[in-house]
Amino acid sequence: AKGIFAFNSDRDAAECAAYVYFGMAYERPDSSLILPTGRSAALLFRAMVRLAKKYAECPFGETQIISDTETFGVWSGHETSRTRHIMDALIEPLARIGKAPADDQLHLLSGVYMKDDPIKEAQKLIRNYPPSVHAVSVSPIGEILAYEVGTYQDIHEILYDAPRILEVGEHSKKYIDPNQPSKSIISIGLGTALSSEVLLILAFDAQKSNILRRLLLGPMTAGIPATLLRNHSNAFILTTERAAIDAGINHLALENKNSKEAAEWIISQ
Repeated sequence: AKGIFAFNSDRDAAECAAYVYFGMAYERPDSSLILPTGRSAALLFRAMVRLAKKYAECPFGETQIISDTETFGVWSGHETSRTRHIMDALIEPLARIGKAPADDQLHLLSGVYMKDDPIKEAQKLIRNYPPSVHAVSVSPIGEILAYEVGTYQDIHEILYDAPRILEVGEHSKKYIDPNQPSKSIISIGLGTALSSEVLLILAFDAQKSNILRRLLLGPMTAGIPATLLRNHSNAFILTTERAAIDAGINHLALENKNSKEAAEWIISQ
């Protein structure tokens, strides 16, 4: 990683990520921002809503906003839809305080084929608006973006993936959401994540200490997809001091624990 930040709390770590999104939106108005949809996303969205009050207008500026995964076969209002979670936890709270992005900026992945092909639409958007920042939520065992642990053998099989549909096993389905009716997930693609100008690796809680240690000190393998994030030349790990200590990597963390200052440093790299 280009930098490891071990904050005093998950709240501070989430605020750093939010400041990076807002700062990159200002720096790169003709780009896209890819939002995470894992368990860390809820903390990030709450941080975004809190910090948005400090901005005169919508802190996302004119950038295009994409989600990184969606359950295939469900409509956007379904209880297991990632789009619904983003709308409920982020967009609608921002709208209530007058800070929401415009409707034509939102391109959240669709799990339903209607008039348009959601895969082709995502691919086109990414070509026209290259991603400036993507925060990837890492599971405790190393699953990312619906790429399961133990499923893939060849790094190059998935390293350059554009948006695609992934099939997950029953174990991963239970981990992601035991209530979802489908084992198919539309993913933005590992290659898309690795093409973002800034990659944020989110590991907010102590349960992720083992995968943090593996990310930095273990071998890179397709069997643990999260380790492939090391291919990104501008990746930053945002975690907590407790998780970093448990992972045995606290000595590698940068000294700055101020979320805004850390975000400014990340954007400047």
